Parts: sequence; C-alpha cells; structure tokens
Amino acid sequence: MDTSNLMNSATPVTDAPAVIAIVDADKHQRQSLSRGVSLYGYRCISFATRGDALGAVSAENHTVFDVLIVDISSDFNGGLTLVRQMRKCRPGLPIIGIRGLEWNDRMRCLEAETSKLTVIQRPFTAAALVAEIEKLLK
Repeated sequence: MDTSNLMNSATPVTDAPAVIAIVDADKHQRQSLSRGVSLYGYRCISFATRGDALGAVSAENHTVFDVLIVDISSDFNGGLTLVRQMRKCRPGLPIIGIRGLEWNDRMRCLEAETSKLTVIQRPFTAAALVAEIEKLLK
C-alpha cells in the first residue's frame, strides 16, 4: 500500500472510536495496512489467520471491531471462508475484501459472492482504503 501521499489525499479522522480488524497472512501487509489506517486515527487490531479472527469474536473473548478488512486474493488463506463465517456470527459487520492483481479465471467464479462485499484491488493508497471504511461506517 502506498502511504507516501497520505496526508494530501484525505482528511485524517481526529477522534475516531472505530476499531478496524485486519486479517492477512502476510505480516508485512498486515503492518502496512494497520499503519496506513492508524494514521487516520482508527484503532487497528490484526490477525494472521481466520482462526485467530474467529477466536477473537468467540463467546469467551468477544473482541469488538467495527469493520473487518480481509485478504480475499485467493481462498487458500481462507479469506472468503472467513467472510462467510463472520456473516454468520456478526451479520451486520461491514467487510472490505482486498484482492490482488492475480484475480484469475479460477477466482472470477467467486465474483457473485464478492459482489456482496466492498472490494478494493491492490495496489491502493491508505486514503482510498480509509474512504471505503468511512463509507461503511456511515
């Protein structure tokens, strides 16, 4: 994610109580997304696996977050599976799916399912991601 032009692209949130959960198997992607979103005043929590994210919202832990951002580039990492599971346990939760450039024919079969999601394609700026978050929080 390009954060170089961050402050010129959108107005930072000054007092944002929203918590954004980020699920991505790639540690560097999680850090980059968290850093970019945090610069706009949001609090971020991140998870490496769908199991970690689901465990956080379980009855025992009940971690609360306002928006879920999940890598759906391939379902090898379980991104779309996580979306389905979160919709069952948190039906109204706003979700942003992030997809990569490798959106191939195999993944196109999932277009119908992803059409129900807010989807943003890499590469994108922090400002573009935050704009999508703000739309979902309204």
